[in-house]
Amino acid sequence: MANPKFGLAWSNSSASNEVLVRAAIKHGAFHLLLEAVLGHGIQFVEGQLALMLSDEEVSLSSRAKAELRRKLANIKRGLAAAGYPDQG
Repeated sequence: MANPKFGLAWSNSSASNEVLVRAAIKHGAFHLLLEAVLGHGIQFVEGQLALMLSDEEVSLSSRAKAELRRKLANIKRGLAAAGYPDQG
């Protein structure tokens, strides 16, 4: 996810996985969330989202939260239907 094509680590190509996944979540684009899940697993991405939502300094609107949850649920269903491993 540090690849410049994703635009998540333009100032720090050695950013941690947590930072990159949180940037993908904050951006909210489906393709970035999918890359995050494929690279790190759904549990990791959902865990990072939960941490972000519990952080009072992170401001996501109710609509953004609902969209993120919907997109992650769709990714999870799609990967399960495709038989992709470790996406429970």
